[in-house]
Amino acid sequence: MTIKLDKIILNSFIMAFYLCLFYINAIVMIEGIGIVTLACVFALFAVSAVYGWIKTVKGCEIVVIYILSLFFFSILRNGFNSLIVGYLLKFVTYGIIGIIIGMQDINISSVVKMIIAIGIAGSPLMLVKGYDWFLTIDPTRGVAMGLSYALLPLLIASLIGLRYRLRWKLLSFYLVYIIIWFYIKLAPRGVLLAVGIFILIVFYYNFYVQKHRRNIVLFPFLIIIGGMTGALCFVKNIAPIMMGIKKILELEFGIQIFALNKFVYYIEKGDVSNNRFDLWNNGWNLAQTHLLTGNGIGRFEIENGTYTHNIFLQSINEGGVFMLILVCVLLAAAVIWLLFVRGTNVNREQYFFMGLLFVAGAFPLLYSSVYWIMNPFWIFLGYVITHIGFKIKKKMLWCIIRIK
Repeated sequence: MTIKLDKIILNSFIMAFYLCLFYINAIVMIEGIGIVTLACVFALFAVSAVYGWIKTVKGCEIVVIYILSLFFFSILRNGFNSLIVGYLLKFVTYGIIGIIIGMQDINISSVVKMIIAIGIAGSPLMLVKGYDWFLTIDPTRGVAMGLSYALLPLLIASLIGLRYRLRWKLLSFYLVYIIIWFYIKLAPRGVLLAVGIFILIVFYYNFYVQKHRRNIVLFPFLIIIGGMTGALCFVKNIAPIMMGIKKILELEFGIQIFALNKFVYYIEKGDVSNNRFDLWNNGWNLAQTHLLTGNGIGRFEIENGTYTHNIFLQSINEGGVFMLILVCVLLAAAVIWLLFVRGTNVNREQYFFMGLLFVAGAFPLLYSSVYWIMNPFWIFLGYVITHIGFKIKKKMLWCIIRIK
């Protein structure tokens, strides 16, 4: 019997498996499992390459060469150290292949369904271990936090899957239920914020994008202004709002949410940012010493014992203004596309998948983690370069500046 391989399906499975990589590593927790799962990705990737199914664009080569040169510059400036070597290995093993995977032609429905299937296959291990197990093996909650972020692609894929046929609806509902159960006990505030952003993306598509209204330009700007105003009002009144929600959930429903309890704890402590503001201030102060060229990869971590918790400060510290501009262009391309694309140019699945990559790969970097260790970011980068950034049609650009 011969098995006929299909380019789109194989590349779709590679992307799905890659997005679930950290989830598999987190729930299996066997020594060496990371190497095994990564080897599986490389093996599938090699098969696709042998058949000539891997494509790249000039943007890929430019990005990879620039980042490798940035590592070389950083080593010259700060010398070899375990941190920069670790980041370099992460980029070589996760980053480069992630960028290329993000550039491939895929079937979005297949990617989403494969992610759901992987999540379903791993759910018995999650249920058997329970959330207490993840806290027991690491009292600092580092493993639990890592699992929470690793579950993001699966949760978003499951939310997308709720619109598929009945069997996928049921599987998606089951996976959503399991992940939410874990999130209530384990997830930090940033993860719930990312989920909230995706929910806003869903509402925005249903209310505006698919309707293709004539005020295509004006409405997104109104949303931006209204959103910023609402966010400012929310932040100013965040203490009574969070405490009120916590009180209602505990007294009326007997529900305790870890992220909410943590939020209230930091409010009472007088530092709602959990030292983020101090880190950002330190990041900006260090960046000013070499604004043009940057201080090199890992320099901030060496001096402060932790990362900046912000992609903009990380990029300007590591590569200077030029690196910051590249990051801003990347994120701006994604946000502009999400805000201004018309329903006639994109279907629901394409829009929500872009939302998945943005929420799982880019948004958390605004306040947590570093891109060197966050593999969904590299898929997001490759996807934006190929499918968004360099393929925005003149018609779309005209829509952005034209008021009908």
